Amino acid sequence: MDYNELLSTIHSLPKADLHCHLEGSLSPEIAWRIVSENKLSLPDNQVPDNFEDFLGMISIENQARDLLDFTGAYFRNLNCAVTCLDDLREFCSDLIFRASVDNVRLLEISFFPGYIAGNIARHTSSKPLYEEVIRTISLAVCEAESEYGLAAGLIVCLGSRDLRNKNYLARIVDLHKEFAASPTLFTPLCGIDIGDFDMDFLHPDQETEAFLIEQCRVLHNSGMNIKCHAGEAMISTENGEETAVAGSVGTTESIYRALRFGVSRIGHGLAAVQDQSLMLRLYNEKVHLEICPVSNYKTNLFSSFERQHPLRAFIEQGLSLSLCSDDSTIQRSTWDDDYLWAIIRLGLTIDEIRKTITSAYARTFIPEERKNRFRGEF
Repeated sequence: MDYNELLSTIHSLPKADLHCHLEGSLSPEIAWRIVSENKLSLPDNQVPDNFEDFLGMISIENQARDLLDFTGAYFRNLNCAVTCLDDLREFCSDLIFRASVDNVRLLEISFFPGYIAGNIARHTSSKPLYEEVIRTISLAVCEAESEYGLAAGLIVCLGSRDLRNKNYLARIVDLHKEFAASPTLFTPLCGIDIGDFDMDFLHPDQETEAFLIEQCRVLHNSGMNIKCHAGEAMISTENGEETAVAGSVGTTESIYRALRFGVSRIGHGLAAVQDQSLMLRLYNEKVHLEICPVSNYKTNLFSSFERQHPLRAFIEQGLSLSLCSDDSTIQRSTWDDDYLWAIIRLGLTIDEIRKTITSAYARTFIPEERKNRFRGEF
């Protein structure tokens, strides 16, 4: 199969993306229009002169120094672009459109309501409630779903502070029930990302961990699916400051701790390759890994990407996994690119790619009644 035929084959595959961050996937063209029309500067007071200048400030052309350098572009992207709820609606609709162009059929969209609400407050006289942010995204995505022919689900991202807030969690559960009762109006709130165990949950004491685990149990019993980030990057904390170690993935301990919280899916999970017993446990407990090849390269997690990336080892171990986009705008990538990289740089076959897509269909949090119309394609 020559390169052009490979591109055509990849593009034609139906795709299911279980790990797509809204804030890292905002249209750079729309963001630039908002920045230029409103004469906005970036949070670090950089003032872009043109679109190419702006793109260089909010994205990573080759590789970031490390994960935290990558997330710096992530939050510059967010902070400069979403100035009001109307902007948020436009970005959501555009994301659905762009996903449909790459033949994405199932798309889970993750987002931080608190970050978005706080940024809008910088540009308006009042801060929208978290519920307003979540409801705005759900309405906009639902409308775009019907227009562009895919099924979506929403994942609310939490940090450790949010997970401590019983009132906030109760409000999220109420929204989950509200959206489920009106499926033609709202895109479902189908899951919770409880945080990054490489960062937020590095050193909890036993009492705090027990409380947080109980919070997750309450969410699960309320019908919410639970996932997290873990085993992605090596993060160290000194004097309250976080630093990332380039060329090094996260710890196996972060994954073991995530399993104690009852997660059914883990974003990245790359460090599991260091521990055969852990891989066996992931296999036996049917924990699904969301692998993001382009992101893993851009965040500079490996000194040798092709030699050290564990995708091949995970497949040979029989782990449940799928390929995901993560932050396409910051990475300057498309949905097709992760599949292309998995084949060209990491040695997967088309048949193995198809198996990851089937696995994604099986493990998505999107409700059965929404995804079933695509069953034949998958």
